[in-house]
This record gives sequence, structure tokens and C-alpha cells, in this order.
Amino acid sequence: MQEKLKLSKSQGASTPAEKQRMQNVPYASAIGLIMYAVRCTRPDVAFAQNITSRFQQNP
Repeated sequence: MQEKLKLSKSQGASTPAEKQRMQNVPYASAIGLIMYAVRCTRPDVAFAQNITSRFQQNP
């Protein structure tokens, strides 16, 4: 993950059409799969996974 990558809530979906499109993406499932992979195979990816999982509630 890039060191200077800044994620914020303002980068999330803002229009109703964007929000509707984002509701069709199974983020919780994707984050769960990444967490499994991180813990079982690649502990060096844990930091990037932690940062991205913070934005699971408001993709």
C-alpha cells in the first residue's frame, strides 16, 4: 500500500446513484476474505488490510 495514500469519508459515494451501485458490492465478505488471507498466509499485508477495513462501513 502506498505510504501517502489518504482515504477519507469524503471520497465515498455521494450521489444516490453511486450509493445504490455500491450497495451491490459485498464489502463485508471481501474484507473477511482478505482478513483470512492476511492471518493465514501473509502477515506483512496486515497494515494495508487494517487501513482499508476502516472504510467498510462507508465504502
